[in-house]
Amino acid sequence: MKVTAYLETGAVAMLGIRVSGDVVGELATIRREPRSAMVTTCSQMWVHAIPAQVFKDFLDRHPAAWDALTRMIADRLGWANRRRTDFAQFPVPVRVANVLVEISSRHGLDRADGMRDLGVELTYEEIANLIGAKRDAVFKAFRCLKERRLVDTGHRRKIIIDLVGLANFR
Repeated sequence: MKVTAYLETGAVAMLGIRVSGDVVGELATIRREPRSAMVTTCSQMWVHAIPAQVFKDFLDRHPAAWDALTRMIADRLGWANRRRTDFAQFPVPVRVANVLVEISSRHGLDRADGMRDLGVELTYEEIANLIGAKRDAVFKAFRCLKERRLVDTGHRRKIIIDLVGLANFR
């Protein structure tokens, strides 16, 4: 699932990636405000909509659930903060490398050939939205990473050839 927000300019900002079992929409319930983002599924899946009051009542009856939800929200804030600090200090190729390593650590799948599948299908535009860059700059960054044999790409598919090298790319 891709979490996006539509901006006043008409542009779309990709805020994050969610997978099966993730909770989405929790902030709107906790803050008692309309949701601020849209979740788009990338494949067929079952979803469960939980009414806001039922969700809040459940959390009130289960402190461990509140704790888990708080940690999940903190993890998402950490993800957002890393994207902002990357934007402030690194050029686009490093930001691409950093976000690929992080997505791979959360969603990636090891392959029999020793490489690592990113685990989610993302376009260059979507990666650009994640790191605050233009699509063309991300395309050039991937070309650089491919030349260094750190990644391989196909249609919406990103394969990490050298995870350690990608994590150390500067």
